[in-house]
Amino acid sequence: MSGVTAFETVLFIMQLIVLVPFIYLSGRLSKACQNSLPVSLFSFALISFVMQGLYWIVYNFLRPDTRMPFSAEEIAGSAVLLLLGACLVNAFPKEKKLNIPPLVFSVLFTGLNAALWIIWSGEWVQDIVFGLPYVYVIYVIVAGMWRRGFLKRYALIIAAAGLVCIYILGLISTYATKHVNFINALFYAVLFVFTLLVLFVDYRAFFCRDRATAEGAMYISFMTFIWTALVIYMCAGVYYAFANVFNIVAIPAMYFALKRWALDDLR
Repeated sequence: MSGVTAFETVLFIMQLIVLVPFIYLSGRLSKACQNSLPVSLFSFALISFVMQGLYWIVYNFLRPDTRMPFSAEEIAGSAVLLLLGACLVNAFPKEKKLNIPPLVFSVLFTGLNAALWIIWSGEWVQDIVFGLPYVYVIYVIVAGMWRRGFLKRYALIIAAAGLVCIYILGLISTYATKHVNFINALFYAVLFVFTLLVLFVDYRAFFCRDRATAEGAMYISFMTFIWTALVIYMCAGVYYAFANVFNIVAIPAMYFALKRWALDDLR
């Protein structure tokens, strides 16, 4: 097992250590709130996430430094996305009406990511099939934020500019033949700075005590988790390991935002 794989394994173990207490807390929370279904769905999402991590760890012990094939890990990852989307839909059932602009965005955004996954991995069917759950959960999140007015013009401009830079640099780094190290470093620098900004917005929304912002904190925290998951797919080597840290940091914000909603602590 290479040093990078060993480091990744340690991070996945840390991820499991973080997840287990929140699964326990979610179970207790479901007994303390009136509407327990969204909390239960969130608990199942975390359990699926644990199963995904366990499969990854076991696989890398049995077959270190080999590419993982179509596997239970991706099925568990899809379950995580679908359960998180279902959690939000059941937490805010009045928002089930179809909203076209967020749907178009979720399809285009996921399609762009799937296209890049195919370029990087060459796995057409696998990347398309397991991209579909992202369409669902991204639509649910963006539609909720759209209705609450969280998609401000300045925020959309910053997000669009950051995403364009990230994906253009990603494509350039894939096909570059000159200055490869510099382009890769620039790509990861922009990617990680943008992700840190997303995490900052996430925790800022959580600590805001305004009711509207507190409700939106659930959508923002779920969005942050999804983005950090996408960041992992954009990374390789040691950067892949560090990207998992962002994903770990995003987990507590989801739980505490959900807890505020479940206990109606939105003052």
